[in-house]
Amino acid sequence: MKIEWNELRDKAYAVTKHAYAPYSKYPVGAAALVDDGRVISGCNVENVSYGLGLCAECSVVCALFSSGAGG
Repeated sequence: MKIEWNELRDKAYAVTKHAYAPYSKYPVGAAALVDDGRVISGCNVENVSYGLGLCAECSVVCALFSSGAGG
C-alpha cells in the first residue's frame, strides 16, 4: 500500500479545527493510515484537570476502535 503523506498531513491539519485547547491555545491534530486503506484522524481535547486531557494520538486510537477496527 502506498502511503500518501500529503493526505495524512492534510487530514491531521484539518482536524485541528475540532480541537479543544483553551489552556495551551495549541490545537493538535493527528492522522493514521489503517491497514484497510482508511485514514483515521483525531485531535487533542484539554481539561482543566491536566491528567484528564486527551492527546491527538490517543484520540486517533479512540476513533480507530469506535469505527469497529483495531480489535
